Amino acid sequence: MLSEGGYGSLTIEGAAQRSGVAKTTIYRYWPTKAALTAEVLRRRTDIGVMPDSGDARADLISFLSVNLRNYAAQDPAVLLPAFWDTLGDAAHRRELRDQVLDRRRNMGRALLARLIDDGALPAATDIDLLLDMWAGFALYRFGLREKRVTLAAITALVDLVLAGTVPLKTVPPKPVPPKTARRPGQDGDPGTPAGDPDD
Repeated sequence: MLSEGGYGSLTIEGAAQRSGVAKTTIYRYWPTKAALTAEVLRRRTDIGVMPDSGDARADLISFLSVNLRNYAAQDPAVLLPAFWDTLGDAAHRRELRDQVLDRRRNMGRALLARLIDDGALPAATDIDLLLDMWAGFALYRFGLREKRVTLAAITALVDLVLAGTVPLKTVPPKPVPPKTARRPGQDGDPGTPAGDPDD
């Protein structure tokens, strides 16, 4: 139904009729349209496997290519309304994050941490910010511009990273203790003489 008529066409009644079961059966597992949509998004998303070829460039391209395949299999007119509605419900947002988004993100964290250990990326690489940048690029291009995420684009992103163009962790400056006013006679300060020396 999502593929045929978009998110607006999806109803619990229609899903029950299409699947040949009672509405109560649908509601038992997916009490809302958002819950049903979260399940559809989960099933349509390929988590992938951890690449480990020994080649940093090939592994990064392989990791990002899973995102490419996931987006290529979707119609933005269908995916985005469904995605945003699912995010509007805290329970279903958590379910989608736990079952799909975090699994992919944790794989990305592990891959980037390994490449840092291998010396392929700077030790100060901000892993979470880099993953956010990649995800933001894909969502913006696919969702807002309605352009396909291409292999050439993700290869260019990988080459930028391996050339050293990565976000780095920033170290906050150490706080400077406030200066305290010294009293006369403190810390070797002779202070003001008690009287006029000529007296």
